[in-house]
Amino acid sequence: MEKLSKEPMRECQATAHATVNANLSAKTDLLFVYDVISCAGKLSQLKFVLDAARYPLVEVEDCEFEKIYGLSKRLGFKESQRRESMKQDWWSAMYL
Repeated sequence: MEKLSKEPMRECQATAHATVNANLSAKTDLLFVYDVISCAGKLSQLKFVLDAARYPLVEVEDCEFEKIYGLSKRLGFKESQRRESMKQDWWSAMYL
């Protein structure tokens, strides 16, 4: 059972790492930063949540970090505008 849970995690981690490295190499905005811990890990182990400036990213001031990487160095939340409701027919795609 342990192997089943670890292999998909490794694949996800490798894909995320490759995506971030490709964006860094092309000097394009990052779409995300990621951190991986085990299910038994503590939230304090999620270092990117507290500060995204970790290897392979460089440590710079907050505003400079955002200019270089296209995302905030620190996780933050802000209130957004309420979206209008959209009518959706969930079943139309299943039943022709």
